[in-house]
Amino acid sequence: MATKASKMQVTKTAKKTSRTKKVNEITPEQQKRIVAISNRIKELRLNTGLDYESFANAHGMHRVTFYNAERSTNITLSTLLKIVDAFDMTLEQFFKGLK
Repeated sequence: MATKASKMQVTKTAKKTSRTKKVNEITPEQQKRIVAISNRIKELRLNTGLDYESFANAHGMHRVTFYNAERSTNITLSTLLKIVDAFDMTLEQFFKGLK
């Protein structure tokens, strides 16, 4: 049988979890920007003539990490910087024209 204190703890944990999810949710506008970044990555990679696996291997990235970057999966900033460096671009050049 649960005590009153343990029931209160469960309630507090549930509230904390729901608040955390709200903070970490991605808005539709943010999702559009993630898709635009992913599309830019894929476009640049296609311009090299390489498939995603060959491109990733040539630039010291794991193929799944690069695949996820092209598929609008939320990636880390360090992964984004590796990708931008692989295209020999500045961040300004990479983001130019993206909205």
